[in-house]
Amino acid sequence: MKLYCRWALLVGVLPTMAAADAGTVAIDGHVAMACQTRLNGAPVPLAAGVTQLGTLYSQCNDPAGFRVFADTSANLGQAVLIVDGKRIALQGGASTLVIASAEPAMGSHALALDLAQMPGGGTLSFRIQPL
Repeated sequence: MKLYCRWALLVGVLPTMAAADAGTVAIDGHVAMACQTRLNGAPVPLAAGVTQLGTLYSQCNDPAGFRVFADTSANLGQAVLIVDGKRIALQGGASTLVIASAEPAMGSHALALDLAQMPGGGTLSFRIQPL
């Protein structure tokens, strides 16, 4: 009796499995998270006023999005970063949020630095942070 029940179960299940699989394909993949940002521009001498820095490229495939920060030296505390025409006050010696995205994205942004009446220079770097 046991053998008969197992055989009946097996025979009863096989046709339904074959029918369910007909015409369907399952595809699965895993993509590593990749985020990067880079400034396309040569080092430029800084002077009072607006200095064009070049183009900032950023891309990140994190489904939750990403943020790009500008990290500055303390002596750039009064400077203003101009990203695609939008003025962002820098926090000298700290990180300042310059780009935010709530989804995967890639883009390019025109950058300029307004030192106004501030003489001298400093350091400015960019980093990307996936969310």
